[in-house]
Amino acid sequence: MDMQQVHFFLTVSDTLNFTQAAEICDVSQPTLTRAVKAIETELGGDLLRREGKNTHLTDLGERMLPFLRRSYENALMAKEVARAVAGHEITPLTLAVSHSVSIELFLDPIAELYSRFSGLQLRIEHGSAKTVMESLKDGRADFALAGPIESGWSRLEKWGLFEERLSAAVPRNHPLSDRKAIKPAELRGIPLFLYVGCELKDRIVAWLEEALGDFKGANVIDQSAGLAKLLLSTGGAAILPLSTPIAPELKRIAVETLELKREVSAFSVAGRPRSISASTFLSQIRAYEFSRAHLRETDA
Repeated sequence: MDMQQVHFFLTVSDTLNFTQAAEICDVSQPTLTRAVKAIETELGGDLLRREGKNTHLTDLGERMLPFLRRSYENALMAKEVARAVAGHEITPLTLAVSHSVSIELFLDPIAELYSRFSGLQLRIEHGSAKTVMESLKDGRADFALAGPIESGWSRLEKWGLFEERLSAAVPRNHPLSDRKAIKPAELRGIPLFLYVGCELKDRIVAWLEEALGDFKGANVIDQSAGLAKLLLSTGGAAILPLSTPIAPELKRIAVETLELKREVSAFSVAGRPRSISASTFLSQIRAYEFSRAHLRETDA
């Protein structure tokens, strides 16, 4: 299938106007029409239907559109990769990562990037959900990697990567540390800690209030660096998503009836041009199978 023909079809599907699409593609309308017809012949059915001045996608067109768009983007990406490699170009990539998401989950795709782009310049920024979203909006980051974000921003694009449960984390010398699972009531009376940057913080607090009844409130910290020392000194526990990094001094324990889940996603800005390294990274993480070994309910 000719990628130029695919480009013509995609332009018509975006504009729903053959005349306007021909102007954008800088070709005559008959040339554009023939290109679309060639694709329809190859796929065995009409992709577009013209009814007077109205043009719309057929059912087949709606189904084929994402496949053809992906094929076209991949073809462009392949050309850009070849050009970047041949020219030894510097290819920057900036990731804004939520405090509650472990960058270790993305090491394989990042390593693959370095094997493709000798000039890769990677920058990783950590922050709360609000901070990483500001980095994305301001153009400082190519992607934000975070849990659920309610921004209400129409230009925000989202690709769900994986879903995970939550668990408790306690020091390895804690009285509860030899348990594989605990009841919520066993958290009563010990200091409980949450990340201020965790996207599910408010929902975790609501669950604790319901599960414990007399819950007085959680302690909130803004970064992971001091969590182990806090739990060791206070004998407390933290409620965290499974992918949230913890220190070796801590151990995860499942909590019965804690059914909260979160989806970790990649976020970007619709319509903003992406570097070749950014486009490649997005394709990799969308195809990557995030191993369940990284999301264990409990630690050995």
